Amino acid sequence: MVKKMYNDKNSLQHIFIFIFGLICGLKLTLFGEIYVGEIVAIIFSPLYLIFRKISKNELYFLLACFLWSICQILSDIVNNTNFQDSLKGTLTPLVFLATILFYFNFLKKGEKSLALFLLGICFISIIQMLVLPSDYQKINIWKFGLGLMTLNVILIYFSFLSKGNKLNLFIAFLIFLIVSMVNDYRSMAFFPILGYLLYNFFQKRQVNLALSKFTIIKIIIPLVVSVILINFIAAKMFESGYLNGVLPSEVDQKFRSQATSDVGLILAGRSESLISLRAFMDAPFFGHGSWAKDYRYVDEYILLRFKYGLSNEIVETDKELIPTHSYIMGSAVWYGFMGILIWLFITNLVLKNYFRYATKLPIYFHVGIILFLWNLLFSPFGADARWNTGLFFAVFFVFIWHQKEHANKYY
Repeated sequence: MVKKMYNDKNSLQHIFIFIFGLICGLKLTLFGEIYVGEIVAIIFSPLYLIFRKISKNELYFLLACFLWSICQILSDIVNNTNFQDSLKGTLTPLVFLATILFYFNFLKKGEKSLALFLLGICFISIIQMLVLPSDYQKINIWKFGLGLMTLNVILIYFSFLSKGNKLNLFIAFLIFLIVSMVNDYRSMAFFPILGYLLYNFFQKRQVNLALSKFTIIKIIIPLVVSVILINFIAAKMFESGYLNGVLPSEVDQKFRSQATSDVGLILAGRSESLISLRAFMDAPFFGHGSWAKDYRYVDEYILLRFKYGLSNEIVETDKELIPTHSYIMGSAVWYGFMGILIWLFITNLVLKNYFRYATKLPIYFHVGIILFLWNLLFSPFGADARWNTGLFFAVFFVFIWHQKEHANKYY
């Protein structure tokens, strides 16, 4: 009888946390885009700061995000940014921080609860984009949301609910790769495979002490080498004709144009990075302010898109935001070189813990780390990124916390 009552209580708790995930995953438009889960975090995260002792990692995020906000305020003063843009820009790191703090503490109930919460977020996100798709999702829903949510469901299932079946996992990743390539989502197509390789690498080896003390400099070097290799291999594959007839003609033409360009496949496909680098060099100390605007950079970006086959014609646009498809370069454009330093600090903190616990991490985190590093360099830090990255960091440090707690039971 006691066991049945315990199971019933557990079941009710799991139902509640799944429904809570559904609610938190809803995206609203209130003076900009924000998730219900972020609003919840903003309300309750201060309680954790007031009533409990925070961990060292939480303190690091606290310092980084407050410094980020202060630097953004200084940049907005220098650039005379309008109040509404400045308010959204300076609050961004604080919302990001609240997400990390709240869910790091809320999700300590166990792996199944964590998985159900994440699944709830994925399911409501899929429903919302199917019912109310954005303009981009109407053009390519897989590339602009559905692909990532589908990958998250696969990762959650194999990491927390059905462990150990590597063959089925690999088959799921291969199918995902094919669907992503057909839907013009080439970057996402290979991330699960790369994560799978990392997962197997660490499963078969003990982490060397040198890895657990990895610094960001040691990561940047192999990352740059990897980009160079990918560019070289892609160029040779398209030049050789091996891929002729494999991809749809429109996709093949675009990939071929980028792979054989003067900057290679990755930078040609992410030409925003070239523009944001130029904008940073023009204002390296204080940046261009929150929601930085300048038509000059937009015009240069349009020309580059045409040059590298991302657009079939040069078209005029009323957009004025400086293209910043990169967490790190977006911050650099908004508030200068401190944006680069702060993101390097955060990245170093995450990677140091990743390598320290790599042998104990499920596939969710290996793919997640690759996604984070890609986004750091090649994705904008908008509402979706702010929510997804903050939540990933919270889940990552929750899992590490569980590993520490488990280890302490034996000492």
